[in-house]
Amino acid sequence: MVEWLQFHPVTVRDTGSNPVGTAKHFKKITIMKKFEDLEFEKIEDAPFQIGVKCRMVFKNGYGVSVVSHTHSYGGKDGLFEVAVLGKDGDISYDTPVTDDVIGYLKPKEVTEIMENVQSL
Repeated sequence: MVEWLQFHPVTVRDTGSNPVGTAKHFKKITIMKKFEDLEFEKIEDAPFQIGVKCRMVFKNGYGVSVVSHTHSYGGKDGLFEVAVLGKDGDISYDTPVTDDVIGYLKPKEVTEIMENVQSL
């Protein structure tokens, strides 16, 4: 998640709604990490696991493990499985996001889970 302040000029008006100048207005912008930000590495442990894996830890200390391989939920169909990582780096089974791994996900669905974890 990336945060910064973005400047937005705001027109200042008098009581008769006539423009009298411009004021500085800053808006906080938050950019969440998404599927496209994941850096996958290949898994080539034939014949057991063939596919990809990635772990990402967010600013709040939580993270995700994203995999797609021969034994993951949906991996044989080119889909992804996500596990939520606790602040200790281990898989967490007790977050508001989920109490288990989540499989059979398309990239857009992985992004939605990533955003939920970043908001914890």
